[in-house]
Amino acid sequence: MIVVGLFQACGGRPEGEAGTIRGRLCYPSEYIPAMTVYARDVNTGDTVTVEVPENTAQYELAVPGEATYHVFAWTVDGLGGSYSRFVTCGLNVECTDHSLIPVAVGAGQAVGGVDVCDFYGGPVPEP
Repeated sequence: MIVVGLFQACGGRPEGEAGTIRGRLCYPSEYIPAMTVYARDVNTGDTVTVEVPENTAQYELAVPGEATYHVFAWTVDGLGGSYSRFVTCGLNVECTDHSLIPVAVGAGQAVGGVDVCDFYGGPVPEP
């Protein structure tokens, strides 16, 4: 498992203890391509990233606590995926909602099950 976080912000790191977002990576293929996973603060736009090598099935991001994030990824080939309602619906053809799910992270809190598996449709934020 890769455990890296890079905080990119205009206003500096918020006060408080960091939290963690973790989950699985899925891709509609026999392998998982190298990709960058993003956690973007829904209020400020501040973004934390982690580079994930090919065939890595899990990720973990250290993020500033006390914030809410949208989690998404872009492959090295420019294909976007996300943690969306389609994922929690079971990745089923009957599921039509591809909206991103906000992920709230408290100070020092680890939030798991944030699976970036929706590479099937819906808008994915730009890196």
